[in-house]
Amino acid sequence: MRNLMLRFLVVFSMALPFSFPVAAHAMEVQLMASAEVSEGKVGLVDVTRISGASRRVRDMLEDINLGPDSTGSKVMQISRNEIAESIRDAGIGDVKITGASEIKLRKSVRVLSQDEMVSAVRSFLKTRLISRKGDVEIKLISVPLGKVLLPRGGDIRLDVMVPANTRFIGRTPLILRVVRGASEIRRIWVTAEIAVYSQVPVARRPIRAQELLQKADFEIRRRDMASLPVDVVMNIENIIGAVAVRSLSPGDIARKSDVRLPFLVKRGHLVRVRARRGKLLISAIGKSLDAGRRGDVVRVINIDSNKPIQARVIENSSVEVLF
Repeated sequence: MRNLMLRFLVVFSMALPFSFPVAAHAMEVQLMASAEVSEGKVGLVDVTRISGASRRVRDMLEDINLGPDSTGSKVMQISRNEIAESIRDAGIGDVKITGASEIKLRKSVRVLSQDEMVSAVRSFLKTRLISRKGDVEIKLISVPLGKVLLPRGGDIRLDVMVPANTRFIGRTPLILRVVRGASEIRRIWVTAEIAVYSQVPVARRPIRAQELLQKADFEIRRRDMASLPVDVVMNIENIIGAVAVRSLSPGDIARKSDVRLPFLVKRGHLVRVRARRGKLLISAIGKSLDAGRRGDVVRVINIDSNKPIQARVIENSSVEVLF
């Protein structure tokens, strides 16, 4: 009979955890006034201090989730009543809850510094511009002035994306990607000021409109191409003998629209026709059917064959056949 009673008590005590709340005896759960949490769920152990709990009860407490964490810089609040309810739902009783009446939660964040962003953009540009012709200078890199907050956890890398049709001269918008693992967690617009310096001809002296231009009228100076129009004259040789359309002051650049090149070939006049194939150069005499300036394409009649051809004006009374 005694053995039967002992067996009954053993079976009854084994069924207790599944039938009644776990007695925690002198267990105390103390609530923090505030806490920082990282990615994922907020656990009870993240926001409280637990004392007097057995290992089995502590394991049960560590499994309690209080909900998703806060997002961005938003603060989430959890009340003492919510904590007590979560503990009861886990089947744990006789718990003394002390501490704050409400917990303020803020996501634990990492601040992305301006130096990190500037360094990543500068490294990218140096690699991208290494083959650029001319003297290239990265004058300024502008990044957000305020704090850029990132969630903590794991290493990040900074990649630079280039918008379509980017010229990498003057004000250049770029996209800085913040990547953790295989996931992009943030995109940040930044701007770089890029100067590309080249040697260009500028007026050496005052030049009046309708004046014939000579090589001595110009000198070479270093200029930032970002500040110059797209039709700036880059080679003095291309405007020697041209006529100034407008007045130029000392230091002015010459635009193609500022000069009028003379006619090097006149309609009905004989011209020398050159045909070049590799190292082979053939010359003949032709008659121009059009007037043309340097670089113009004109029609020419070959005197020997009497066949019309197209040729580009290269110098005075001289053209080169187009193949």
